[in-house]
Parts: sequence; structure tokens; C-alpha cells
Amino acid sequence: MLFIELFLIGISLSIDAFSLALSIGSYNNNINYIKHSIVTGIYHFIMPLTGFIIKESILNYVIIGEKYIFITIISLIIIGIIIDKKEITNSLNSSVLFGFTVSLDSFMIGLTLSDKSIILGIIMFSIISCLLTFIGFRLSKYVLNNFDDNAKYISIAILVIILIFKLLM
Repeated sequence: MLFIELFLIGISLSIDAFSLALSIGSYNNNINYIKHSIVTGIYHFIMPLTGFIIKESILNYVIIGEKYIFITIISLIIIGIIIDKKEITNSLNSSVLFGFTVSLDSFMIGLTLSDKSIILGIIMFSIISCLLTFIGFRLSKYVLNNFDDNAKYISIAILVIILIFKLLM
């Protein structure tokens, strides 16, 4: 794969991390966005590499409902926002859950990468996802500061839109 193709795939893999960071950050102003961003970048390194290794060792044997796992976890986050569990989104467990959730699609991309593109691909996916997650959290401070009274509803709306798109894919 060409550099530009890998870059565009990296952007597309990271959009969900960006939008989820924007949503969670606008709801919770105490979130450790640097930790979440780094963990997300690490997952976007590990998941495609894992997919590639599985592809190389067990060709055509992948049973995973990535779409449904993502939908379930996002639904749980929405429920957490509705019942106002801010402390859930600031723990190490939440960073791991956040990073895992938004990197499941990277696993699937790893299944398609070639020997020539795996190293450059996983490095690019990792850096791009880390940066877009960070940007999403930083932009969420603007949303929180300017829409404080409605931030919870904006967060829920963004997550519902993500769920709808994921269901339609």
C-alpha cells in the first residue's frame, strides 16, 4: 500500500476515536485526555498487528463481531452518561475500554495488510489515532465551556449518531 493510502486508512480508523473523545470530553471535564490518547494510540498499534499475525498464522479464520462489540460498548457509555457516572470515564479501566473499543476496526484492517505495509501502517495508525483522540478531547473543552448546560445532551446525541452509522455499516 502506498503512504497516502495508509494515511487515509489511519484517518478513517481514528474518526471514531475523535468523535468519542469529543463526546466524552464535553461531558466530563476531569478526564485525563493524555492517558486516553496514549492508550488509544497503543491499541491502534497492537490491534492491526494482532490481525496481521492471525492472518499470517491462521488464514481466513476470523470470527469476531466487531460491529456488535462496538455498539454494545458505546451503548453502555451512553447509559453511563445518562445515569451521570463521571468517575467511570476517568479511570485506567476506562482508558483501556475506550482504546479497545475504538481500535477494533484496526484489527480488521490488520487482516488485510501485506508484509510490505504492516510496519508503516501500524506506526501511522498509532500516531494518527493518538493525535485525533487528543484533538477530540481538546476540542471538547470548547464544547464544555460554551455549551455547559447542554453538554450531556450533545454527548448523547453524538454517540447515538455514531451508533446509527455503525448499525448502517
